[in-house]
Amino acid sequence: MQSSTLLTASQNSLNAQQAPSLTLLEEGIQTRLEQLTFSAYFPLEFIKESGKTFTSENIERVINHLEVTMIELNYLANELRWLQYIRTQWGVTS
Repeated sequence: MQSSTLLTASQNSLNAQQAPSLTLLEEGIQTRLEQLTFSAYFPLEFIKESGKTFTSENIERVINHLEVTMIELNYLANELRWLQYIRTQWGVTS
């Protein structure tokens, strides 16, 4: 009896953890936007540290960073569209 009670409690806890959370989605988006803000300073700081000169090496590094940033922006924009869609479909306001 005790093992079945523990199993049921464990399953309920697991189901609650696996349930989609709109709040968690919003917090994740907010965190990634904040991270993106800090990351945006990298190219400027990198060039300043390189003596404000553009070399083949640091140009390539900045380009790579900007390309990754563009990909991250596309992902974030998509997640925001999903958030907007979910809110519209569920009638959620906040």
